[in-house]
Amino acid sequence: MSASAEPIEAISQRVDMFISAQRESVTDAGAEAARFVEAAAAATAGGKRLRGRFCVAGWRAVEEASGPAGPPPQAVVTAAAALEVFHAAALVHDDLIDNSDTRRGRPSAHRSLEAAHREAGWFGDPVAFGRSSAILLGDLLVAWSDDLLEEGLAALTAERAAAARAHYAAMRREVTLGQFLDVAEESAFASQPDDRHAERALRVASYKSARYSIQQPLTIGAAVAGADDAQSCALEAFGHPLGMAFQLRDDVLGVFGDERETGKPAGDDL
Repeated sequence: MSASAEPIEAISQRVDMFISAQRESVTDAGAEAARFVEAAAAATAGGKRLRGRFCVAGWRAVEEASGPAGPPPQAVVTAAAALEVFHAAALVHDDLIDNSDTRRGRPSAHRSLEAAHREAGWFGDPVAFGRSSAILLGDLLVAWSDDLLEEGLAALTAERAAAARAHYAAMRREVTLGQFLDVAEESAFASQPDDRHAERALRVASYKSARYSIQQPLTIGAAVAGADDAQSCALEAFGHPLGMAFQLRDDVLGVFGDERETGKPAGDDL
């Protein structure tokens, strides 16, 4: 992989390199394990690499504060790749929660695993197998993202690694909380007055997406570059409203978008 490649290419190459190593690590675990790893590989394929690209942008913002920045180093490319693997985990679980049939124009992970059960002629309920396997698949991808992040941080000073790790941990906690708030609001909204619905919906958007999609990837990349508190706060202040705009637009597309362009069913997350 060349760190001088365009960020989206470099990030995708780093993800592919990591997954190749994971394939090798399960060669003695049997055909079922290999199939499980291939399902994880499929979950990481495609997409805009948005979070990884904002991670690189955060690194570049800090680097260019003191002069022109060169190509992103392996440390930030690897951190960006870890974000993309974590995002794949979030999508696997999100599709399961929303009972979505497709993602990025392909069957969602639980549907793909369900189909694999049928094709193999295995015993039992293929739907239950697909759902149970997808829970574990998301967990595996979270573990992979941790492993990949640590590979990237190994090249940094202890101070920079600790800062990046802290921002990454906050991201994981907050997006998980946001996913729960999203699920809870489907039931809790009925107990709230009408004048609070917009405020509560925006709270979900903030925790589930705005911080996770743009704000925190920026600060993770900035931490890799050695950002000080003022730089980190400035990127947070820039990233959060941009993340809110991204999520609100995504919500509109999720209801009214063309499924052939969005790659996911309209109305699933209404």
